[in-house]
Amino acid sequence: IEGCRYGLKACFWGPSGIGKSDIIRQGAERVGLEHRIVIPGQRQPEDFSGVPIQDKNTGELRIECLLTAVRDLNTLKRGILFIDEASTAPPAVQGSMLTMINDGVVGDTTIEPGVRILLAANPPEMSAGGWGFEPPMANRLAHFFVKVPPVSQWRRWLMEEGNEDIVPISSTEARLRNKWNKCWYDVKGQLSGFMDSQGEEMLHNQPKSDDPRSGYAWRSPRTWWLSGRAVATVRALGMNDDLQEMFVAALVGKGPAQEWITYVAEADLPSAEDVLKKGWEIDDNRLDKILAVNMAIVSYVKGLQNKTEKFDMAAAAWMYLKRLQEKGLADLAVEPGDELIRSKLGRKNVPGHVKAAAEPVIYANAKHPAAKYARDEER
Repeated sequence: IEGCRYGLKACFWGPSGIGKSDIIRQGAERVGLEHRIVIPGQRQPEDFSGVPIQDKNTGELRIECLLTAVRDLNTLKRGILFIDEASTAPPAVQGSMLTMINDGVVGDTTIEPGVRILLAANPPEMSAGGWGFEPPMANRLAHFFVKVPPVSQWRRWLMEEGNEDIVPISSTEARLRNKWNKCWYDVKGQLSGFMDSQGEEMLHNQPKSDDPRSGYAWRSPRTWWLSGRAVATVRALGMNDDLQEMFVAALVGKGPAQEWITYVAEADLPSAEDVLKKGWEIDDNRLDKILAVNMAIVSYVKGLQNKTEKFDMAAAAWMYLKRLQEKGLADLAVEPGDELIRSKLGRKNVPGHVKAAAEPVIYANAKHPAAKYARDEER
């Protein structure tokens, strides 16, 4: 997780005057994060791409306040870059924002991993002279819809305003680092099994550009990957299970999110760690579950940092693949076997117990036409 960018890039949609900006500002204060506000409707495309422009009065080359805001937050290593009134950004400005949103880069300046990017916007039909998001822009964000609060909730907020305890974000980041890898590898397995059970349309379905949905959440390989990261974060932090569906819906849409949650509940997949340490009864009638477990265990083994543990778990993974072959599911042992070899966890330059576990599986896999790495290792 070191070096990863923290924070889901999200846009909060809702009518004017309901406190979207205040929610973000107060949230930043509660976790001790500085924030800087940029309003894209007041900016040119060059302001987001980092290209210097000439000052009409002085003739000097300069970049507008976006880069100044980024450098301020970069100095602190953490913070929130808040793009407010985002629906005031015309299409040309949205295009220049894509690299910043997707890669965290403004010109030649990289935004620090601890700097979160959040947006707030009014839906086009509620915005004076506003624009909806273009599909490429929409597909880089999670979309949350903020409603007018009930009077009782607003009164409670009024009473509690300014009395919130500050919970430093560093403590949350530490909890996340502690459990992230295990949760992410299990989610990767579940995503793999889910997609295998659903097919191509579930993986990618871009609405037409004139479809109102194209400016909000729609499913693609990118948003499914982001969904998986969000789910892993929720699990690593021990948050309410309902948040998993909320985050997935914000990225791929409500219908696909419900199907995902249903699949996870019904599949009842074991964790990669449990499969390797405790064993797992292979159900040859549920190939999607096997594919999910395969993905999870290979990802888990590759991600281990302690060499002794990594080699021990690699040996256990090879023994699991041998069981697949013995149950007549040799085809399903090829891809994970090749990946272990590619990760230098096959027969070469590994301890004896890993080599002993890998050899029979590699030998059998080498006969399969799809097993390129197994044949290379056998030779």
